[in-house]
Amino acid sequence: MSELILDTSKIPTTSFSVADGQREKILLPLHTHLFDGPVEYIDSSGELQKLNKFSECDKNNERIAIKTFIRNGAGEEIFYSMIDDYLKSLETNPTATAFVVTYSQVRAKKLGKLAEELGINHRVAVSEDKESLNNIEAFKVDPSVKLLIGVGQIHEGLNVPCATHIAYLTNFRTFPHAQQVIGRVTRVDRSEQALPYERQCAHLYAPKDPLLLKLLEKMKVSDGHFAVETTEVSEDGGGERRQTAFETAQGLSSKVVSSSVYDFASGQPITTAQITAILAAAGTPLTEDQRSALEKLPSI
Repeated sequence: MSELILDTSKIPTTSFSVADGQREKILLPLHTHLFDGPVEYIDSSGELQKLNKFSECDKNNERIAIKTFIRNGAGEEIFYSMIDDYLKSLETNPTATAFVVTYSQVRAKKLGKLAEELGINHRVAVSEDKESLNNIEAFKVDPSVKLLIGVGQIHEGLNVPCATHIAYLTNFRTFPHAQQVIGRVTRVDRSEQALPYERQCAHLYAPKDPLLLKLLEKMKVSDGHFAVETTEVSEDGGGERRQTAFETAQGLSSKVVSSSVYDFASGQPITTAQITAILAAAGTPLTEDQRSALEKLPSI
């Protein structure tokens, strides 16, 4: 019998962050397109509430603000913005595909109808039924299928390296969910028809809500996560009980009034100068007229 004593307290550990992956060219640079704007909702007491932007939220109303923003107007605006940018990217990257992550089967099918109206060949995956699994497989192997709209099916294990754009149109805000979903577009495409690594880039379209900003900040520095289950113990010794919070507020409307594009690793806005430098390095420098037009856009 071996007399080796293993001291687990001295086992070396290492971590590998998203930023590390980008430096090592294992993960793609990620541009985050974040959208802000007003929401209106009726709270649980029947009062009309209005917020002009997410920075006005506190812990009492941030979740209903996110839900209202996604479900009552702004969600469609973010969807169209992502699709517009994605379609433009096909001019230089014709094999690229895109994802939409939403919160319900009804919503997924509605967004599918919007995609159909735009002439985009898409599939919807909302469960683990045969139809959804077949749709996922078609998205993976059929180059004519450009968009996959999912509810709970776009996660770790879905490997589609040619995917470049994702619209995060759900009010779910957990680190594992965000990490797995956003990670679908940060994988490097090493296929023969892929662009050189230096010209590949991932794009996230999402609300600029405080909970998502915290998750994105955590993703920059950590790839590990764990789940913690919390319980409440009654003061009278009645034992443990778990409570589920039900949202009684009713979302009315929302719209996008501003959007910003950020480099994920640095957290800094993508400026005209950065865009110009990136395109010049890729061999497609902007003309003076193009640079002037870029500066006039409401969101660089």
